[in-house]
Amino acid sequence: MALLGVWFDVYRNRTIAGGNAALTTTFAHSLGTTPDLVLPLQRSVERLSFSPSLIGEGANASLATCGVLVQSLANMSVPIVDFDLVIAYVHSTIR
Repeated sequence: MALLGVWFDVYRNRTIAGGNAALTTTFAHSLGTTPDLVLPLQRSVERLSFSPSLIGEGANASLATCGVLVQSLANMSVPIVDFDLVIAYVHSTIR
């Protein structure tokens, strides 16, 4: 049995701007290695005629990428999304 440890970076009240902005955005983190988990926790979203989803697309050793998943790009604008971002790296003595 290995002892596990977890390094976390937690960022509060991050936003994706909405309007004609990009569907994805990146956030710098300070873990110093590629995280195992990028978890955006949605706080609020602009009400539109559809329900968008907030997704964690992945990360490298310095940046984490989050995005908004929408039903269609035809004649739409990106909603304003407010969320907390949790980035985690799980490590053990073996790793």
